Amino acid sequence: MRFVLVDKVVEIEPGRRARGYRDLSPDADYYRDHMPAYPVEPGVLMLESMAQLGGRLVQQSIKRASGRDVLPMLAMVNQAEFRRPVRPPCRLELGAEILSLRATGARVAATAQVAGEAVASATLTYVLVGLDHNAPGIDLASLSVIREWGERTWSEMTAGTAAAADGAPDDGQAKG
Repeated sequence: MRFVLVDKVVEIEPGRRARGYRDLSPDADYYRDHMPAYPVEPGVLMLESMAQLGGRLVQQSIKRASGRDVLPMLAMVNQAEFRRPVRPPCRLELGAEILSLRATGARVAATAQVAGEAVASATLTYVLVGLDHNAPGIDLASLSVIREWGERTWSEMTAGTAAAADGAPDDGQAKG
């Protein structure tokens, strides 16, 4: 299973908010066990989708504000609510809004909807790992791999969307 759980970022306003989605297919292998004959999207995967969109928003916000390249790491989940089962096939519509943004961390309000109906929400806290030559515990070769992965997945998530049209330059960083 690939663990990029945002198919597209359709809008991003660094420092404010982002919107994206993930299309859920009944063919995903994990539905065989969650639940047989009644596939239900695991809440933890919906939460991870929201966290990935929020992390990209934080990353782009820090990049825009200070020029720093960071890796947002999910540190805390508060007030997570799952309102109803989500069953494929459907589009999980994701939203993220910056609550606070600091040099070392950020908080985001994240939401998930299906067909305009709220299905999940949470307040997410991230710690920020700097991706420069002084990154603690990350050697230069690993930094290169992380940056390349980030640029590639960002390009995939924003290809042909408003986020890309709004200025995702060649380095894979959206301007918003």
